[in-house]
Amino acid sequence: LHHTLSADLTLSLYWLAVAASGCSFSLSSTFVRPIRDRQMTQEHGAISTAPQRRRLRFSLSPKASELVLKNPLQPGPMAEDDIILPTLKYGYRKEPLEWPELVEIIQVEQNLDKLARNEDQQRTYMLYMRDLKKKWRTVIDFVLCSKFDLEKRTGNDNLWFAFPPLSEFPGVHLKLVQNDFPYYLGSGVEHWILWKLGGDCTEKEIEEAEESLKNGLGDVSDILHWINPPRLKS
Repeated sequence: LHHTLSADLTLSLYWLAVAASGCSFSLSSTFVRPIRDRQMTQEHGAISTAPQRRRLRFSLSPKASELVLKNPLQPGPMAEDDIILPTLKYGYRKEPLEWPELVEIIQVEQNLDKLARNEDQQRTYMLYMRDLKKKWRTVIDFVLCSKFDLEKRTGNDNLWFAFPPLSEFPGVHLKLVQNDFPYYLGSGVEHWILWKLGGDCTEKEIEEAEESLKNGLGDVSDILHWINPPRLKS
């Protein structure tokens, strides 16, 4: 699974890039199916125990980047009175996406409209984004601080922004992290994103990131990725 970022947090699957505020983000995301302790359920081929969270490093030319394992972002209490869920072609997921169905959707049918969160996940995502936009000057400032570890500062408008400015943050930077708001996935399936600042993700970088996932997570039985068409950018 691979994504792209724009000024309003447009995420498209695979490794597209768009110019935003003088910079180019490339976002590349991947589904992985880790095997934990070799114990697997017959139903979907992955155990239900959660993976141990840890921090690892891997090298991507021309600079070292990090593989970060973390829990999804948790939004604070926010009113839901004005949240209206968008209508989806196939609706929101009632059951989690298990690995065989993901393979069918992505590799066989190539019908990415079927990938979705459940209603609670979508509402959580929308609440989080609404709250984020009230606290940050731009979503890009948030991404620079949360994904690329830039310093977080506030100005006279009392909004957070990233420091230093992008003009003083040259070069190529990559970060591999779990998706904060994945689709409704079955147990044992993880959604990872390769963020890149300073150009498109290359095939070599994607291959190295996938290899890093295999090495960092331990046992990974399968990996899926694809390109998200423009209509599915959220």
